[in-house]
Amino acid sequence: MRGREKDIINEIEILKKVSRGHPSIIKLHDYFETPNNLYLVMDLCTGGELFDRIIDKGSFYEEDAAKIVKSVIEVVWFLHSQDIVHRDIKPENILLRHKGTFDIVISDFGLSKIIDTDEKKLLKTTVGF
Repeated sequence: MRGREKDIINEIEILKKVSRGHPSIIKLHDYFETPNNLYLVMDLCTGGELFDRIIDKGSFYEEDAAKIVKSVIEVVWFLHSQDIVHRDIKPENILLRHKGTFDIVISDFGLSKIIDTDEKKLLKTTVGF
């Protein structure tokens, strides 16, 4: 983590701001540091990554895909209303709350940014590839 302290503090600050504001955003319950590690205590999502479910299942019913897309769009709308851009939404960062369901949770806010609306500064860095 050496050299990435700023990124980690940014992720924690963003999660503290939004994790309790929307049911489809991973919840940050607590965090603590030891001499060698930083621990983030978050929701337990036993369903794994959406990416793995897509690979295992091979195809989806339109109704299931529509629910996932709707949930993702609602999270993005919420984040943007809080002046936050996730910048890395992909199937690997969409977790399934429970096995056998499509109840999703957006995770991994490591590349997220808070936008200063007064500056109207554009984000120009390539991320999340």
